[in-house]
Amino acid sequence: MVKNVSSKSKYQIIDFKEVTYEDFEACAKAILRNEGMNILTNPNRGADDGVDFFVEEKNPRCVIKWLVSVKHNATTENEKAVSHNDEKNLRDRIEQHEVHGFMGFYSTVISSGLEKQFQTLKKQGKQVYVYDKNEIVKLLLESKNSAVFEQYFPHSYSVYRQKEKKITNDQSLLPIGNFLLRKVDDIVESIVSKKSNHLSTGFYDLDEVTGGLHKDDFFIVAGRPLVGVIDFILNIASYAAIKDKKNTAFFNLSQSTDDILRRILSSLGHIEHTKIDRSYLLVDADWARLTSAVSLSFEMPFCISNNMNFPLDELYRYLVDNKFELVVIDNLQHLFWLQHKIQNMLTIEQLCHGLKEFSRKFHIPIIAGLTVLSDLEKRIDKRPLLTDLGDWQVLEEIANIITFIYDDHLYNDSSPDNGISEIIIAKNTHGDRCKIRLAYIPQHSHFCNYSNKCY
Repeated sequence: MVKNVSSKSKYQIIDFKEVTYEDFEACAKAILRNEGMNILTNPNRGADDGVDFFVEEKNPRCVIKWLVSVKHNATTENEKAVSHNDEKNLRDRIEQHEVHGFMGFYSTVISSGLEKQFQTLKKQGKQVYVYDKNEIVKLLLESKNSAVFEQYFPHSYSVYRQKEKKITNDQSLLPIGNFLLRKVDDIVESIVSKKSNHLSTGFYDLDEVTGGLHKDDFFIVAGRPLVGVIDFILNIASYAAIKDKKNTAFFNLSQSTDDILRRILSSLGHIEHTKIDRSYLLVDADWARLTSAVSLSFEMPFCISNNMNFPLDELYRYLVDNKFELVVIDNLQHLFWLQHKIQNMLTIEQLCHGLKEFSRKFHIPIIAGLTVLSDLEKRIDKRPLLTDLGDWQVLEEIANIITFIYDDHLYNDSSPDNGISEIIIAKNTHGDRCKIRLAYIPQHSHFCNYSNKCY
């Protein structure tokens, strides 16, 4: 059964046997150029001692020079995987050519032996990135690579366009089998990789109830001021960036960038805010933790912006083009206020539907914070309810998950739950509605599992 599914997989759209070895090298150069890299040397022809060309990648922090090796094994019998025998003396080649890392561009997949070799290189401080056939297909299907797709794979491109046109023009209902193939593909991919297709929040009780963050989730975290809404969503976002290497976009619309950075460093380093603000209070142990937190922050694919003064359609295109895999908005009320200045006819319902449609269409989960009405503080039981969403009541229909954070100690100094937050799951399209408990250290901007097993 698995074999039949994989034969119809989305990765079979392109027939790599259609392209010659020389053209595959040229295709690699064209794709990498579209990825923003500077080609330093043209692809060599014939025997090249394992070196095809060099590229230079510029980012805000540094310039990385890559040695790129192209292997076109799709033309071999049984489409042989690229093995460690195909890529010999990797470390020597990297050091000989004085580059920062090694990049493989392969028309098949890699063997387990080569994967182990790459892991060893990474442990030695070398950078490694692999574009295998699955990754190349994803890139070729992006609009920026449409011309490359058509030039080097004309037959596959023609077939793909015909299928796409048929799907676009077909207004009828589709058989469930069309969707089941994709679902089974996801299940098989999860089995092979031994990983869930959903993002972990870092809180195992929350993951158990919700199944983690699904690809098209619109996840709301709401509460009164001081309960830690921003800290909570920052903890989830930084966990996804560090543990799962998910490219994360964080929009801080209610806080300064300095405040967000302080919260991140405080949480990752378990250091009090006041010590980060007043560095003369740091002791040796604090400096060690701060250094570790800074190192983690530098490495995680986490982008911060406090600018939302442009139409949401432009934002959506930017997020898709730059391959963000998680979007986090610290405060929906501030987002609506900023967008309403641009489009004064915009309603809360339109904003929420737009965010959900973006998440659903592009399979990018969105986490958003929200401040609930102060009326709840007049009640004896001050735990938030869905009715406390006020003008944002429409989220009850649109969002996949709505959680409220409640801190009893804010209202009761003698509360036995000092340092404990209730996460009230008021809506959950993936499971039960319930309450879970997390430890919260506000001076560290840090939530952790109630058993105190913090990451």
